Amino acid sequence: MLDVQRLILQEKRPFLDAQKCFVSSDLRAALPAHEGAAVRLTDGRRSLICRLYVRPELRPGTALVDGCATCLVPVGAEPPPAGPPARLSVPEALSVTRLSVRLVCSSAADVLRLRRRDAAVTAARALLTGRALSARCRLGCAGAPLGRRLGVLWLEVTCPQLTGETLGSAAADADVTVAAVETRLHAEFAAERPPTSGHATARARLTAAARHFCRPDSDRSSSVLLLGPAGCGKATLARAAAAAAGALPVTLRCDDLPSERPGAAQTELRARAAEARRLADCGPLLLLLRAVHAVRGEPRAQLLQLLDDVRRWPRTLVVATCSQPQQLHSALRSAARFDTELHLTVGGAEDRVEHLTHHLAGRSLVDCSMQQLADMTPGYSVADLRALCREAVFGRTQQDAALQLADFSRALLVIRPSALKSGPGAAPLPPLSWDRLAGVGSLRARLRRCLVTPLRRPDAHRRLGVPAPRGLLLHGPPGCAKTSLVRAAASECRAAFLTASPAELFSPYVGDSERAITELFQRARMTAPAVIFLDELDAIVGTRSASGQSGVQAKLLSALLNEMDGIGIKQDQAAVDSAVFVVGATNRRDLIDEALLRPGRLDQHVHVPLPDRQAREEIIQLYLTGMPVCDDVSAAELADMTEGFSGAELRHLCNEAGLAALTEDIGASAATRRHFLRHLGAEPDSDGTGPAAGAGHRSEVTVQS
Repeated sequence: MLDVQRLILQEKRPFLDAQKCFVSSDLRAALPAHEGAAVRLTDGRRSLICRLYVRPELRPGTALVDGCATCLVPVGAEPPPAGPPARLSVPEALSVTRLSVRLVCSSAADVLRLRRRDAAVTAARALLTGRALSARCRLGCAGAPLGRRLGVLWLEVTCPQLTGETLGSAAADADVTVAAVETRLHAEFAAERPPTSGHATARARLTAAARHFCRPDSDRSSSVLLLGPAGCGKATLARAAAAAAGALPVTLRCDDLPSERPGAAQTELRARAAEARRLADCGPLLLLLRAVHAVRGEPRAQLLQLLDDVRRWPRTLVVATCSQPQQLHSALRSAARFDTELHLTVGGAEDRVEHLTHHLAGRSLVDCSMQQLADMTPGYSVADLRALCREAVFGRTQQDAALQLADFSRALLVIRPSALKSGPGAAPLPPLSWDRLAGVGSLRARLRRCLVTPLRRPDAHRRLGVPAPRGLLLHGPPGCAKTSLVRAAASECRAAFLTASPAELFSPYVGDSERAITELFQRARMTAPAVIFLDELDAIVGTRSASGQSGVQAKLLSALLNEMDGIGIKQDQAAVDSAVFVVGATNRRDLIDEALLRPGRLDQHVHVPLPDRQAREEIIQLYLTGMPVCDDVSAAELADMTEGFSGAELRHLCNEAGLAALTEDIGASAATRRHFLRHLGAEPDSDGTGPAAGAGHRSEVTVQS
């Protein structure tokens, strides 16, 4: 074995696929082989099979080689940087009498021509003449005259008689078996490994359909419509089903059709349809139509004609994807075009664990687990998780270090869920744990029963035949942490949190308010399991018995009732719709329409009262934990002095005490008991003339109901 100091891979057309290796005179003299002998050139990443020739004008230690004849057997690790770029050896050469060949062609027409009678065997014999072979190798043919004439790009050859260390050439009477004749698209897709994570139910149904209709003996076709938010993995799911069924996926992006001149989109659709029809004749086909909702106007007729024609194709499954079902034309949703509709969501925590495991394969985690990361990312789609992992990896200070929880925490500030970035319900709020709430012991248990259990354990309700609660009403004085309670419950059940207020839903334009309610529930179904939080519910819908209810409120109430009852959703969306929980909050329960409070809607009512003495002490202690105070400050004493205070007012008390300390001395390091008492009106001013500025002004921080 000789060391090659300089390796040049030649890719010019006259030299391509010639399987020649030109070496300098010193290398030729050191090799015990005649000119034209089979040699192996290894550079650590691949093994090249060539025939030896000398070129005196090359610099000493140089090899000029055609890199299209490649051994497919791995050759081990890369050499160290200080070592030679390649090594040249002369293995033992044998005569091969039995081999298997896979022909890869440039077009479907070439495949069909070579499949006639024994044309493939004859072409393989001709292309193997004079070629050096290894146990498994890929021989380029696109640069050879015969390969160009036959339309063969390369051969994948398997020689059982050869080992990893020997080379050979096909004998004149060799038994050549053609394993397959396929297009380049088939060969490249066979080498792919589409991810199979998440969407277990939809993946199983789509794979079963692909295996049934893409059988080699099938003379029928079928069509499936995949509905789901952008980035949830619809196209990846289709490619995984094609790989499982042994079909070729051919993609047509409907949102990329040309529109610069009249008729351009129709012409492109016809051309792509004709190409797909030829590929269907070569083998099982999965035709993937992406973003079918983007086809509007005159091109829609051409798309409908394509779907009708595919019905007569053999071994074909059409899979169309749509992320905006409200824009899909009714003709595309008829049973004559699509036999099955599958509704996808961004998935739950189990799906996110599978996606994260796939995207972080080969990387180590130090202080976090996949389950913990999944709990931190409710509402994240497959594309969002991929972007999150990329941001966590590339944002590290040390690129070779293991991933830590801090890397993902920083990435979460940059990468937000796509479905929750804008529009109704968008709430860029991080998950909230129960540890950050105090004085909610009994309320926590009630919310777990009414909200967390139905979303996390729907099987328990189905086992007993008890319908799970679908809605909850929190009512009580303002400032009692109703929003925080819902956020903590949604975080515990690992659900996406969507919130809406009257300012987001009301619009001066006719129909916009009702459309906002519809979009809010559609977004929740896409990100299910999800919790919809309607704050100030009395101001959003009101009651129809009140004379002061506006027309917009009446329409909003009607739209909300329809969405909560699931009117208009597809039957196979029932499971998705059951994973959407609605929570309303109000401090005026008497102003809410009774139709919204009946069983089956907001049937669970939880009163959130002002905190009692023990709860106030826990809340004050929680706020004092992150606030430097002197030893004379007692949470128990402050709890006794704050009868009737809400949680928000207790927080305001701590904030005002800190501001009072800074007002006296900008360099103060802690707040004292005197600063708290001054805000409560129990401590005079520093000059002793009267009560402090904050005393007696509790009404300024209390929202009167």
